[in-house]
Amino acid sequence: MSLANLFNMFRIYTNPRILAMALLGLTCGLPLVLTGSTLSMWFTEIGVEKSTIGLFAIVTIPYSLKFLWAPIIDFVPLPYLSDALGRRKSWIILSQALLIVSLVLLGFSKPENRLLFTALISIAVAFFSATQDIVVDAYRLELLNKNQQAPGIAAYIVGYRIGMLISGAGALFMAEVIEWSTVYTIISLIIMVSMSIVFFMAEPDVEIKKVFFSSNVFMRRKEKAAMIILRKTIIAPFKDFMQKNHWLLILIFIMFFKLGDAFAGHMANPFYVELGFSKTEIATIVKTYGLLATLLGTTLGGSIIYRYGLAKGVLVCGILQALSNLFYILQNEVGYNTLILALTISVENLVGGMGSAALLAYLSRLCNNPQFTATQYALLSSTASLGRTFLSSSSGFVVDSFGWNSFFIISTILALPALFIFIFINRKKFV
Repeated sequence: MSLANLFNMFRIYTNPRILAMALLGLTCGLPLVLTGSTLSMWFTEIGVEKSTIGLFAIVTIPYSLKFLWAPIIDFVPLPYLSDALGRRKSWIILSQALLIVSLVLLGFSKPENRLLFTALISIAVAFFSATQDIVVDAYRLELLNKNQQAPGIAAYIVGYRIGMLISGAGALFMAEVIEWSTVYTIISLIIMVSMSIVFFMAEPDVEIKKVFFSSNVFMRRKEKAAMIILRKTIIAPFKDFMQKNHWLLILIFIMFFKLGDAFAGHMANPFYVELGFSKTEIATIVKTYGLLATLLGTTLGGSIIYRYGLAKGVLVCGILQALSNLFYILQNEVGYNTLILALTISVENLVGGMGSAALLAYLSRLCNNPQFTATQYALLSSTASLGRTFLSSSSGFVVDSFGWNSFFIISTILALPALFIFIFINRKKFV
């Protein structure tokens, strides 16, 4: 391939609309870690019990339930704001504004004295972040044409991962020299800069007939409107999915496939701190280097599925994903050792990325009815997140009761039922 052809291939990424996707991906990636691993690091530093840190997995529940209010965002324009800014931009700006306020409040919530208040604000952050995810996905689908969708998604993912890196590794680096409240405020300012740019972005040119209800009609006849939305957006896609063989087992598999990985991952930061690793070491090895390993694993997982087929690919990635948690036991036995930490993160994040690629490929294969593709994918991905969120909340209690080595063995065992279910569902493909 000539240099000119290579330049032409990547020139699409200079398109302002594609660059806008990278910016929106950045703002969507920033809040996720701030209510997850970064928050658990803060809690560990101030002495919050591990059982409580584990319970805080529940604050991310809005990400799992976002499909419940997605139809309202999709079909109901905001009064006044939609007329002034456009239907999609108005929702983006509103969700980002509320996200900024809630992040600042979270930074100043003083969890050492007001843990319940911190939990409530964390739920608010997750809710506004999930709302932003919903409208940004809709904005991307409507703004970009068919040829721009693939580079638009790629730009979004790059931005999203950079956002996670800033609020993960970046936050830990900053927390070494400044207060946590200042860290959260700085990250909220990044979202504010993004929000100011959204004002100048294009609004998708969508015919008004695609909006099911105006805000006035929805408020006057909200009971009937809500039932129509519920039937069209949730009931009908689920009824279609239930026509599949073993549909209930498929849902159970989706819910449990990443459970072992998430169960161990939720308590990873407290584990590293207990072994004596500093925030800088965690930011460098776990967050920055770990991100590269995850991206490599995602690519490798896709290649395995392409080479050996979906069924065998999911099984291979799932087995490796389950076994990878045992490397944490090696880390625990060795103790503080940056070389072993790098090895543990290499294996854990590499196969974790492989498992994520396998799950996403499987979800995509299940959504084969063009009429319900987007809705079914959202519902299935929420199912996957729902299981991890609720069951991971008990991780801290398991550590306190059994210790780290037993905890990581249990996390491995938790991944096995999903693999047995998958083998049963696809047994004809393995003979």
